[in-house]
Amino acid sequence: PAGGSKSLKTYQHFTLEKAYLREDFFWAFTPAAGDFIRFRFFQPLRLERFFFRSGNIEHPEDKLFNTSVEVLPFDNPQSDKEALQEGRSATLRYPRSPDGYLQIGSFSKGVAEGEVDPAFGPLEALRLSIQTDSPVWVILSEIFLKKAD
Repeated sequence: PAGGSKSLKTYQHFTLEKAYLREDFFWAFTPAAGDFIRFRFFQPLRLERFFFRSGNIEHPEDKLFNTSVEVLPFDNPQSDKEALQEGRSATLRYPRSPDGYLQIGSFSKGVAEGEVDPAFGPLEALRLSIQTDSPVWVILSEIFLKKAD
């Protein structure tokens, strides 16, 4: 139950929507620093886990590199408090982007997976943020978002 958007130029019919629905993979031209893939939830949603795989058997090098996984909590003041490591500490446990997203993971060897801190509460969106220019095209072959019970 999400709408996908991206700043990347899609190659042919390999759309983000088809990848999200597990009908096909998403394939895009060479990403640049600042590009993103965003999933905006139609209703705020609590997530338990995430898993993304980039590249595929035919094009194993078309992976996401230097890409972070970020979430945008839905208007939840408790999130800010929970994100502080020691309560008094001003250091955020999760780095925050200027537009309010919190970094919860990153891609390693073309895969990003992890748990979503329950303290975030319902989420408005999840975003993959590309940090550096890539020398290759990118394939997003698996997208798995597990809702919390």
